[in-house]
Amino acid sequence: MKKNILASVRNNAIALDEFEYLRRSKDALGYLTQSRQWSPEELSDPRAFLTNLLNTPEAYALGKALQTQFKGAPSATSINDWAMTAIAIGIDAKSILDPDNSTNKVAGFDLSSLDLGGKPLREVVKALTEHLANPETPAADFAPVRAYALLARHAPELLVKEVPDSVTYGSPSWISLKAAVARIEAQAPGQALSMNYGKIMQYANISPITAAEKQVEQQASLQAMMYWAINEGILKKNDNNRYTAAQVEHVRGKAKERFIALEKASSAKDTELLTREDMAVKILKEKFGEGIDFKKKCIIPIENWNHLKGPYSVIDLVLSGELSRGIFRSFDTTIPVDTIARSRHEIPDIQEAFKKSFSHYYEGKKNATSTAVRHLISQLPLKDRERLEFGAIKVYEQHNATSSISNLGLNGFGDTTPGRYGVQRSLDENHLGLMIETRYDGKTYHYEINPPQGFIRPITHFKPGLQGEWTKLPPKDNNSFSNYTTYSNKEINEVHAKSDAERRQRESTPKTDEPLQSFNSSRTQYIAQLMANKFFPNDSRNLFEQTQGLTTLDTEVTDFEKIQNFTRIIVPFASAIHSFSKGHTRDGVESLVLDIFGFLFVGAKAAGGIAKVAGQAGSFASKIQKGANILSRAVASGANPFSGGRALFSGTVKLVNTGASLANQGFQFLRRGANSADLLSPIKRTDVIEGSIKTTNNADPLKVIAKRDDSGLLYAYDPKTENLFGPPLKNFQPDNTFSTLQTNAQKLPVPAPVKPALPAHTSQPVDIFMGNSQTLNQGNESILTTRSLTDCSAIAVLTDWDGKVYRTRTLMHLSGSNVEHGLIGEDASKLLSSLDGSLNRGGKVILVAGIDSHSTVGMGIIIGQTTNNQRPLMSLLKDREGVSVTVASSLGVSIYPDGTFKLIEDTGKGVFTKEMLKPVYDFID
Repeated sequence: MKKNILASVRNNAIALDEFEYLRRSKDALGYLTQSRQWSPEELSDPRAFLTNLLNTPEAYALGKALQTQFKGAPSATSINDWAMTAIAIGIDAKSILDPDNSTNKVAGFDLSSLDLGGKPLREVVKALTEHLANPETPAADFAPVRAYALLARHAPELLVKEVPDSVTYGSPSWISLKAAVARIEAQAPGQALSMNYGKIMQYANISPITAAEKQVEQQASLQAMMYWAINEGILKKNDNNRYTAAQVEHVRGKAKERFIALEKASSAKDTELLTREDMAVKILKEKFGEGIDFKKKCIIPIENWNHLKGPYSVIDLVLSGELSRGIFRSFDTTIPVDTIARSRHEIPDIQEAFKKSFSHYYEGKKNATSTAVRHLISQLPLKDRERLEFGAIKVYEQHNATSSISNLGLNGFGDTTPGRYGVQRSLDENHLGLMIETRYDGKTYHYEINPPQGFIRPITHFKPGLQGEWTKLPPKDNNSFSNYTTYSNKEINEVHAKSDAERRQRESTPKTDEPLQSFNSSRTQYIAQLMANKFFPNDSRNLFEQTQGLTTLDTEVTDFEKIQNFTRIIVPFASAIHSFSKGHTRDGVESLVLDIFGFLFVGAKAAGGIAKVAGQAGSFASKIQKGANILSRAVASGANPFSGGRALFSGTVKLVNTGASLANQGFQFLRRGANSADLLSPIKRTDVIEGSIKTTNNADPLKVIAKRDDSGLLYAYDPKTENLFGPPLKNFQPDNTFSTLQTNAQKLPVPAPVKPALPAHTSQPVDIFMGNSQTLNQGNESILTTRSLTDCSAIAVLTDWDGKVYRTRTLMHLSGSNVEHGLIGEDASKLLSSLDGSLNRGGKVILVAGIDSHSTVGMGIIIGQTTNNQRPLMSLLKDREGVSVTVASSLGVSIYPDGTFKLIEDTGKGVFTKEMLKPVYDFID
């Protein structure tokens, strides 16, 4: 079909009057734009340009002619669809005419090229635009428009607005973005192109509910993950971009290893250190329970004891070691100091516990710093990674430099030149990284690595030594007269190797033909260790002793603030988080925080709660704004930099861009129909067909919803607009799960009946299949059971208790957990409303979410679904007299007549407690 459309335009088979012009332009875009000059301003907004172009008389004539020739179904938008199809096909003519040599290429540009890896997404767009601006390319002046049209079909994530430069091509963060855009485009083609990065990633944090949504996300993730593996040197690039099941499994394993390493480092980065006081409170509560105010100062000595006076708190006495039985009394009867003193030997040594906690904290931060550097280097473009890997390197760092000159001539001979008689150097908190000089392939390059700010970047102008003129500092305390005048400067100094082994680490090594795996290379690990040792020069015990303060009963001057202030400026991205919590944002992303490892936290003030997330084991921190909470990485797949990259496909995988299989049909409107949001729900109507058509290049079959016109021809069908579109479908294969019936003299498919016949009187279980419901009444005491709950949910409503059993019992298996279309041939929302009303007489409600939908976000989306301005599940689960409500998650459930139930063991989270449900309802509200 694509070749036919291309030939029709090129050879004027559509018989337009402007034949000669069309022949010269060679493609539709050239034809539609050749009648006038276009200004750079008009071309600067490709989306607006294409919209305006489609509204011209020439575009209308082109679209009308194509629709007529190919017997396209007419609709309100069909003529524009055909015109846009001609434009898109003409732009990508090279791939259409030579498909075997165009795998993963658009207009001859290889989107899987290693040269693109590690570049900001805007640089990839720029590279494609420059490729299309080649004078030999048709309509080269319109390269930005051509690039936009190509990427909108093949790689729409590259057109998302306001993407931070830290989201580089081939990075874990890019994988997550690509998967999120694929989900959005599947439901509303073109929508992602009008959204910014923050909005898209907020959407990504909502886990997909339906199986189709998950498949879209997983396919996009897998394709992106394969490129990640190629860019990382884990997988060697094949010319045809096809990879075996064994290669895919190998990539999966490596991705899992990397994810675990990054998650461990990110969690350590976010961990907070408890003060000794907080640790003591925690231990005392575990020992003596809640309800005691251990911080209340209400304890005094019975008699003169070590010159103590008071009043003191239990915490004061425990931390000071002064707690003894019979020595103190409390003038607050709720503080049982004598009882606590009697058990003092059972209270762990707080000081020792704090030392262990600090050691774990310190080593975690140190390892996180090392991992951060390895990750930053691995995200660089290949050329930069090769320079750092194989070149001979030198290491530099920047200091604050100060020099004091005596105003009394004590320096000798009255010389007042700053720095002549000594320079004091200190850590420059604004430049905490290291600078690497590498001599590679006869040239010298410089890079700055700065984990606290989350970047590694080339330095174009590098100069060791003092960085400018000395600056005179004002006298301290505004003292107009001082014996010394102090000057300040910046200074870059070399960090020399400390041993022969370290010197060998810095020597050049020959480049090999093997793919470069920078994350685990010995050179990368050496640089990472240099950085970690810079920030963490001592072992944890030495630092603990150096920073330890004095403690008295009245005041504790702990090392806590010193440690926290110290680590705030050295922990990767911690300083940026600290600034973010004060209202300062970077990269124009105000609604989320993307940490150095690619993990995402949503909310305009997300930074303030990041540490809390790590400490609450998957719970939600305080809500930031409606519908957007701080999400734990374990809760929402969108926060996972390898989102959707687990357990994907088996068999041979072809590395193509998301949307390419749809674009293979060659026209935008087929993508619109195939990606219709209604395709994500079970087919409910009897006059439409769900099936697939074969695509070119041996790509996977394309899912299509189809419908016949009055003449009996089968067309693609858009359920949202209820329009037919495109040419008549060829090679259409209906799904096997459909049968046919005679309607309006046409054979149309309907879902085959799957409801099991209900036995009249039996004790055998009644299985409820996906998309079905069953109600048992008095006299039938069968067990109701359903299983295979992944992204589906089971809802049971039991009423009419007779003292032994519930005489009326309903169990439904909602496909995709959808309250409107989750039942085949039945309106689930109406059934739920009817069951809700039956509970006025009392009863029991059981909701069991599937194992892939039981996250806080997933549960919130399921329970909070709205239909007809109502929330049927919220209403069903509300508190009311005489009604028992249970919420759980499992792979399956069996409901017994007496109201008891059994979940499939070792699947899901089991029965939810009130504490587990609170963040779910917080999310809904």
